[in-house]
Amino acid sequence: MVKYITDIEQIDLSSLTEYVWAQDKDFVPSLSGRVNIDAWTEKVYKNGSVIIVLYERTVVGAIFFYANDELDKVGYISYLSVSRELRSQGIASELLALCFAKSRELGMTKIGVHTHNPKALRLYLRAGFDIKEQIHISGSDLLKTYLVKQL
Repeated sequence: MVKYITDIEQIDLSSLTEYVWAQDKDFVPSLSGRVNIDAWTEKVYKNGSVIIVLYERTVVGAIFFYANDELDKVGYISYLSVSRELRSQGIASELLALCFAKSRELGMTKIGVHTHNPKALRLYLRAGFDIKEQIHISGSDLLKTYLVKQL
């Protein structure tokens, strides 16, 4: 049985960082090719919001998001991942639902996300996001998509 942890006080930064490193190989392009994972994870941990999924006391899923834009009231999801062996069980959808609830609680009226992943794109569309922009990444077959959802 999985357990969702929404209280940052109960989330260990080193376990979270270890999880992000373990998932890095599943991101195209890799997250480590775009950011310093250690510094980035710490920044989100300190300045954003984090919800994790535990299975037998091991992090198996996470969503990182910001819900602190007091002017425009637009949150932003910077990371969503579920361990390969637990995918297609509704965990990502539940992480999104918890993120939406927390973002509304913090006063956001919309939330955005960028993705390069076709499976993630389908997940976001099923969750009610609308495509706002798509850009072809030159030199690759990748399409970077920006989506927004009304909360």
